[in-house]
Amino acid sequence: MNEDIVFNKYEDVIGCIEKESQKIIDSERRKRDIYLSICEARGLLAKSDSLGRRSELAKSFKRMALERIHPIYMDLNIDYEVLGVLFGRSIGWFSTNFKELGFERKSCIPRVPRHPTKYKVDVTAFDEWNCESAYWLGFIWADGHVRYSKYRKHLRVAVQESDSEHLFMFKKFLKSNIPVKKCLYKAKKDGKRYPVSVFTVNRRELADSLIKHNVIVNRSLGDTFLPRIPETYLWDFIRGYFDGDGAIHRPQKCNFLCSGWVVSFAGSDTILKFLKTSIRRDVGIDMDLRPNGVSPSNFSLTRTGPEVFKLLQRLYPTDQVVGLARKRSVIRRLLKMYDYALSNGVVVRIRGDGFRFIVPNGFDFPDEF
Repeated sequence: MNEDIVFNKYEDVIGCIEKESQKIIDSERRKRDIYLSICEARGLLAKSDSLGRRSELAKSFKRMALERIHPIYMDLNIDYEVLGVLFGRSIGWFSTNFKELGFERKSCIPRVPRHPTKYKVDVTAFDEWNCESAYWLGFIWADGHVRYSKYRKHLRVAVQESDSEHLFMFKKFLKSNIPVKKCLYKAKKDGKRYPVSVFTVNRRELADSLIKHNVIVNRSLGDTFLPRIPETYLWDFIRGYFDGDGAIHRPQKCNFLCSGWVVSFAGSDTILKFLKTSIRRDVGIDMDLRPNGVSPSNFSLTRTGPEVFKLLQRLYPTDQVVGLARKRSVIRRLLKMYDYALSNGVVVRIRGDGFRFIVPNGFDFPDEF
C-alpha cells in the first residue's frame, strides 16, 4: 500500500489523536510513522479476531499489534479511552493486556468519565485526624463496613429509621449530596423485618482510606487489627463506637435513683479488649468482658455502679460534642441529675459489686429535669 494512500485513509484517525493529545507533533516523518503503526496494528488485530481467541497464531498477532500500539500510548499524551476509539477495544482490554505482557503503563493521566457522576463526596475526609474524623471512624467501626471486589468498593452505613438524622450529619461531614435511602432489614435473631436508613458511598478512594483502618465487612471473623488513633482523639473514637454499638439502661419501673444503671458495649473480642484497656487506663474503671450469647464472635463489655456516671461524663463532657442526638440528650440529662443529687444530700453507698443511693427525706428533682 502506497504511503500517500495510507495518509489519506487514516487522516481522520490522526486527527482524533491530535485532538486528544497535549503534545504537538511537528515532524511529518513522525506523523507517517504513526499512521503506519496504526494501520499495521489494526490489520494485525483483525487477523487475530478472525482466528479466534484460543489460537496460538491469534495470540501472536495480538502481541505484534500491541507492540505497535504501546509506543504510541507511551510517546503521546493519550489514555486507554483514546486507544479504545482508535482500535475498537475497551479500556479494560488495553489495561489487562499491557499488564499481561509486562508493558509499562502510565498513571499520570486520570481518565475523565464520559458521563460525570452527579453525586459529590469528599474522599479525603479521613486522611487527617480531627475530632469529627475520629468520631465517625468509631461510628463506622460499629455500624458500617466497606465491601470490595475486583471492580467495586463501597462504604455502607445503616441505622434504625428513628436515627436517620444522624446519617444526614455524616453526609454533611463528607460534603456529599448522596441520598439517604430507607429499606427493610431482616434481623437474624427473630427473622422480623425492621425499617432502617442506609447511606452508601461508591467511591474507591474513600473506601481505600477506610480499609487502612480495617473498616471491612465481617472483620470480627478474621485477623482484626485496630486503627492507630492518636491519644488526642481516642475518646472521640470511643464515643462514636458507643453511639453505634453501645447502650445505657436500667430496670423497668425504676426511677433515676436506683442501683440498676448499666453501660454496655457490643462487638468483637479484639475491639472490646482495646476499649476495656483504654477505659481502665483513662477513667480507672474495670469493665466486665464476656460472650453475649448471640454468636461465638460477639462479646459484650458492661459495667454497673456509680462509676457508670464517671464513664458517661468522659464520653459526653459537654452538650456540644459530636454525637448521636438521642443518646447525647439522655446522657447529658442523667449527668445533670446525678450532679444535682450529689450536691443536695444524696449519698452513694457501695455494696460489694453493686451500689445504692441514700436519699434524704423530702428530696426531689426540680421541674427542669
